[in-house]
This record gives sequence, structure tokens and C-alpha cells, in this order.
Amino acid sequence: MRNLEPISSGQIASTNAIEQIERLQRAVETVIKGKPEAIRLAIVTLIAGGHLLVEDVPGVGKTTVALDMAAVISKGYEWPDGSIAEKGRVLIMSAEDDAGDTLSPRLRAACASLENVEVYLSDGEIFSLKHDLVDKI
Repeated sequence: MRNLEPISSGQIASTNAIEQIERLQRAVETVIKGKPEAIRLAIVTLIAGGHLLVEDVPGVGKTTVALDMAAVISKGYEWPDGSIAEKGRVLIMSAEDDAGDTLSPRLRAACASLENVEVYLSDGEIFSLKHDLVDKI
């Protein structure tokens, strides 16, 4: 007969956290195909409060995913797994896409709160989508 040890509440919390992370990963994998390791590392990085650099070949959806994440955070919307994001400010660093004619329309389409999103341009300036585009909105 095995000698069973009682489970502490910390172990239960850890098990629940692992289940939630796995649920989130499965939800993200319904949108991003063939990158399970990258998804897992991204989730762990974000949970740990770290910075995340996403790189890959052109056309795989990096900007789409990043802008969707920005929209969710800027409004405090629901993540793919059903949990609610804590509302916060987002800084997008872009060396390729123009803030006015590319990023702003895509963020609007994703229902982002533009007042909570700023773009760091490759020339070193911070571009506020709400304030710098006020005459174009």
C-alpha cells in the first residue's frame, strides 16, 4: 500500500495555475499553428512580467497577434481562454509599420483603447495614437 501525503494548498494553487496556463496555450494554438514551444515561452514570459520579443519570417501574423494583445490589454478585455486581462498601457515598438496609416487602423479594428497605446518609432520618438492623431480621428 502506498503512503499518501496530504496535498497542501500551495500545491493545489500550483496545479490550478498549470491547468490555466495549459488552457491558455491550447486557446492560443487555435489561432497560431505549429509554434507550441514559442507560445509556451511567450506565456511564461508574460506571466513572469518580462519583456517579449516576437520574431519570425514575414507573413505569419506577428503584428496581428501583437496588436490583438495590445487591444486586449488596453481595454481589459477577455483573453482567448476566457480570463480577463488587467487593463493597462501598451508600448508598441515598430521599425516597420507606420503608426498613422498602419498601426492605428489595425488597433481600431481590434477595438483597442487608443488612449492606452503608444508607439515607439524607429527614429526614437514616442507617438501617442490618441493625441498625435487627434485631427485624423
